[in-house]
Amino acid sequence: MFKTHMMTIVVFFFGVTSIAFAKDYKISDGVTVLTEKQLLTQVIGNTMTGGNKWFEYFDPSGKELKKGRLRGEWLRTDLYEASWEVHKSLLCRKFDDARLAAKYDGCYTITLDGNEVTMYKDNGYRYDDPYSPILILLGNPENL
Repeated sequence: MFKTHMMTIVVFFFGVTSIAFAKDYKISDGVTVLTEKQLLTQVIGNTMTGGNKWFEYFDPSGKELKKGRLRGEWLRTDLYEASWEVHKSLLCRKFDDARLAAKYDGCYTITLDGNEVTMYKDNGYRYDDPYSPILILLGNPENL
């Protein structure tokens, strides 16, 4: 009972910012994740794609260096938006659409091998996109 109340207090206290920042992210042995600086220079301002089924452009044009907007496209027809934030070695996304938010909101650690992206959830498990591999495309080639 005490643990339940304590968790409620922690969630309430951190709920104003992002609860994901309060979690300990586990990293698998041998995995080197991108640093905050690397996320800002190698991911932000570029586009992620999953098998050419979805594209997400991380727009760097906001007023704040570590926060901005994401514009996405599913199957080249459905457009969506989200906010992104870089916090230390985490890339966080918060989708505007509640259906997408329920499934995809959250923070991830990112690794790059060439232009191939691997995303890790807070529990250390790799996020397996059904349209893998996830790739980084330079700039905004889809004009999102």
